[in-house]
Amino acid sequence: MCPTNTPRFADHPADSLYHGRAAPVDTVVAKQVHLWGTSKWTSDMVDSILAAGPNFAGHYTVVATHRGAEYQAQTIIDARTGKLLLTIATRLGADHRLNSRLLITNPLDSKGCYPDCESCRPTYFQWDGVKLDSIW
Repeated sequence: MCPTNTPRFADHPADSLYHGRAAPVDTVVAKQVHLWGTSKWTSDMVDSILAAGPNFAGHYTVVATHRGAEYQAQTIIDARTGKLLLTIATRLGADHRLNSRLLITNPLDSKGCYPDCESCRPTYFQWDGVKLDSIW
């Protein structure tokens, strides 16, 4: 399936970009690492990912981890506070940009298509700072 007229990152700009140092992971996040599908994740590992800087919507970091063979978890952490805000399951990963509030789960392939399976369909979300609103 190859949809057309899908939302674009440029149409959902981030309000501002955070250039400060990433906060350490909140203790609640450290206690919830089991959500990411593996006991090997530690708060130190998440801290090192956050240290690379935000990668989504100005001041958030999306941490992608596997949840078994067929699914991933996309966890949004506020780089300014270290707080875990949301975890969403995906089948084919996610696409996002530092300068955009658009997050695409199960993004299209390089040809602009996706596999013919219901759980592989891309979903386009706009981040409002608290939750993801489905927009397409």
